Amino acid sequence: MAYADVKDIILQVVREIKNDFNYYALISKVSELLEYLNVSPSDREYAYQIIDACADDIDDIQLRMFFYSILMQMPICLVKNNIALEKSVNTLLDSKKLPPKERFVYFYELSYRVFITPALQTNENKLYLWKLYNSIIKEYHDAIWSDYAFPYINKDKRKKDFYVVITDQILYEEHGPTKSTLDRCRALIATGKNVLLINTGEMCFNNNPVLFYGFFSADHRDELDNKDNIYYKGYNIPFCQIGKGVMDAQRLREYMQIIYDYSPDMVIDIGGNTLLGNICNYFIPVLAVTLGPDNLVRTTEKWQTIGRKLNDNDRYILNKIGYPEDKVIEIVMTFECKEQSINLSKSELGMQEDEFEVVIVGGRLDSEVGPDFLEMMRKAVRKIDNICFNFCGRFNKYEKMIGEDPVLSKRSRFLGTQSDMMAVLDNIDLYVNPIRLGGGTSAQEAMLKGVPVVTCRTGDVYANCHDDFAVDDYDEMINVIERYVNDIDYYKEQSEKARRLGELEHDTIGEFSRIIEECHKRDDDNYFRNTGVYPD
Repeated sequence: MAYADVKDIILQVVREIKNDFNYYALISKVSELLEYLNVSPSDREYAYQIIDACADDIDDIQLRMFFYSILMQMPICLVKNNIALEKSVNTLLDSKKLPPKERFVYFYELSYRVFITPALQTNENKLYLWKLYNSIIKEYHDAIWSDYAFPYINKDKRKKDFYVVITDQILYEEHGPTKSTLDRCRALIATGKNVLLINTGEMCFNNNPVLFYGFFSADHRDELDNKDNIYYKGYNIPFCQIGKGVMDAQRLREYMQIIYDYSPDMVIDIGGNTLLGNICNYFIPVLAVTLGPDNLVRTTEKWQTIGRKLNDNDRYILNKIGYPEDKVIEIVMTFECKEQSINLSKSELGMQEDEFEVVIVGGRLDSEVGPDFLEMMRKAVRKIDNICFNFCGRFNKYEKMIGEDPVLSKRSRFLGTQSDMMAVLDNIDLYVNPIRLGGGTSAQEAMLKGVPVVTCRTGDVYANCHDDFAVDDYDEMINVIERYVNDIDYYKEQSEKARRLGELEHDTIGEFSRIIEECHKRDDDNYFRNTGVYPD
């Protein structure tokens, strides 16, 4: 069939399905198409050209975004012409038809795609996303301030030692961002501060779906709607869950008014991307607390933390976006591990006593364990007789990627999601990290147990573990793993280093108190007017 005919048929099909907004039917049809067209390298090239042409030839904004989302997940596109994200952002910036709620969902979908796709993690893409986020916040601001302008609350008018902490998701203690949020609330209360924790629930997009291939919506706990406190590690944290999904300007204004009337000393936004936190920043200082140490937060808030030293690359991004460098606070990325409640033996986990146990932990292993990492594993098992790779977390593709592999299937196991990771780590010899952004919390837990880490020099794990546990590439990773297996003295030395570093990064109360104190030192009421970054 001729190229143009195929393109026209695809456009006709997706238009018909889209008119009914039958999202799942559209995804199904596109999945069938990609599977049909992705049989051979020449077919993949053909599929890329067709999808690219469809994206450029359609006026419907939602369908164009849908085709761009497909391109961002086609390996041939990432190698050949990696501008689908740029085109997506420009489409969203230029479109006046999409409401800010919908553009906010697209921002999160694009950010998630960048988070799990190393090829998309370029300075340019980070800047595009930050620019998009700033425009969304300004649109919300203009809509709210057109009815009523909230005057800025000066320091002498705020309630001393009262802090509002905002997050967009509260799940369970096993969930890293939830634990990070609760640890910081606990740190404030432990040092005599009063706290109100607000969960906006705005990462749950099921009520605000957009046409996006690989659409991601976070989990949500409806049963927390009626809770007014969360008990955590000996402390009652006052709590309010205010919704599910993205808020419109009117609803956002109602919650802003409540916080305005509270007049807290400061607002703390865990993750730095909640709409409520960024809009409150116009009338009270807000601190964006990073959830991953390796990257700057795309935020409009007055301060943000970063879990390492700023480098020239960071300064380039800050300068381009207009975010003042002196508003970035360098921190030690701390964590509080969940207390171990059980003990597990090797036999209970299906392990053999003579095996050297390696663990890979993550909630997105389907996308984080790629072909290069699998090849590293194959080379390792050929060189090291007693090595075994253990996967913990979410890994729906484990059977297809590893269980059906004739080499890896005999030297790997899937342990699933563990309720007590510290108990599992008692039986682990080495934590190995694939090239990715996430993994910081589980790596810190491993170090606290004296389990050495091996990571390439990128992402959150490297930011936490530094050069003592880093390698340049997967080939060097194999050699270092082999040394851990065979060199007992080296293993003991690295194990002790890991334990000391884990203990240093375990003092959340002390470090977060320092961060809050640093914010107060930098609290300049003329900040907005002086910088021009945030409108009056």
